[in-house]
Amino acid sequence: MAVFDASALMRATVQSSASGAAVAAIEAHDAVAPDIIAVEVANALWRYVRAGEMNTASAMELLAAALATIEIVPASNSLLTEALRIACDQRHPVYDCVYVALAQRLSTSVVTADLKLAGLARRLHVPVILLP
Repeated sequence: MAVFDASALMRATVQSSASGAAVAAIEAHDAVAPDIIAVEVANALWRYVRAGEMNTASAMELLAAALATIEIVPASNSLLTEALRIACDQRHPVYDCVYVALAQRLSTSVVTADLKLAGLARRLHVPVILLP
């Protein structure tokens, strides 16, 4: 099991030269993520639509496909409380801290392509799988 963030899920979802490592990571782990990932992935897909790189129908299909590859965990009050504590202590945005808090709760790794999130996780002694 591993906690995937939106950057990792997007790499696995939108085909690019970096997709292989992300797909392999999903296949190698039971992928889980806090429910915030749905909003983050939808927003990232919207940016592709806005940039003219895909149409709305494709974005909708990719969103459904992406979310079907992971187990969504509700960001309960206790998870959000812990994420806020981490954010305040580490001076890091709460939305990233939700992923770290979930990884801590599950005693597992964070899978990400985000260097700042990877650094945060490492500072908190959470294992990281950093995607290229």
